[in-house]
Amino acid sequence: MTAMNCDAMDAAKYSRFAARARMDENWGLARVFEESADIDRAEHFPSEAELEGIISDSPDNLRTAVDAERTEAAMLSKFAEQATADGDLEAASVFRKVSRDKTERLGRFEAELEELGVHSDVRTLS
Repeated sequence: MTAMNCDAMDAAKYSRFAARARMDENWGLARVFEESADIDRAEHFPSEAELEGIISDSPDNLRTAVDAERTEAAMLSKFAEQATADGDLEAASVFRKVSRDKTERLGRFEAELEELGVHSDVRTLS
């Protein structure tokens, strides 16, 4: 899990580094960062995920996603409350937006489960 977390973070980070390099018109550096991000995202992470056994069938993957989005939306909402209490309105705004996005995604995942005739907590709808 630690290796997967590192590679996922590296892929995201290197993609952002590449975007910055493009803004600086440093095309060679942007290409190096993008290639690194692609390797972490498309090679390293999947191999580690396979070892960890976290990829399953679509209904189970959707249930995992629903649980993650629900947990993360609640966590980010609490972060927003804390940032507001601390007077960091910029951080609060970011956390609220991300929490809303995750709640929206949660709804889409739950709708997909229903399309499959599956409930997030119970395998088959009656």
